[in-house]
Amino acid sequence: MASFPRATGMTRGYARPQVDRFLARVQEALEGAPGAAGVTAAEIRRAGFDLVRGGYDVTAVDAHLDVLELRALAAERRAAVPGARTAADDAGAGVPEELLDVLDAAPGTRFARAGGLRRGYAPREVDAFLAELAATLDGAPVGEPLDAESVRRAVFHVRFRGYDEAQVDDALDLAVDVLLRRDRLQDAPPAAHPGPAAAHDAEDERTARVEGAPREVDLADAAPLSDDTVVIDRRIDRVS
Repeated sequence: MASFPRATGMTRGYARPQVDRFLARVQEALEGAPGAAGVTAAEIRRAGFDLVRGGYDVTAVDAHLDVLELRALAAERRAAVPGARTAADDAGAGVPEELLDVLDAAPGTRFARAGGLRRGYAPREVDAFLAELAATLDGAPVGEPLDAESVRRAVFHVRFRGYDEAQVDDALDLAVDVLLRRDRLQDAPPAAHPGPAAAHDAEDERTARVEGAPREVDLADAAPLSDDTVVIDRRIDRVS
């Protein structure tokens, strides 16, 4: 089990029992301990802990969780062992309705806005990133297509009245899952085609892969952010 320095002075840190329990579970899952419950990279990325006096140093714990998240992501990729691709696999690579709703919404309206004195992700930056994501999912990327790792590591400025961070994070987690499944399908050979007789018998059971319709995202109103914004890494906002 990793050891971490304690927060000192008036600084608060992550509650030690919560961190210890979560890390023990993650370690057992990554090491394949018998009876251990599985853990995903998304679960590690979204882990949250209470802030208390004398808790673990936040920066040290976050850095360790980033390493574990990468290990979990690598395990997910290895688990996608190439095999015969089936219609069920193809259907599973579709984009969830919740993510399609986000991508199809007009820029500036895709998520709720942070209220009061709370800050949220800069809408223009998020909308621009989602335009790249939509193009990748439609098979028509402008430049290099996005992959699961680039979505996982997306960072945005924050500003008042920005997009609600939790809603954006949830949408990007869905995108990571979709891209990981598509990686698996790209690596897997298609299932063998049946002979004429078998094909005739299975006619009613064929499942067509449904691709999302092309989307147009209007970002013509995009403008630079003001100088009072700051950059936040969406992966390390772990405070419960």
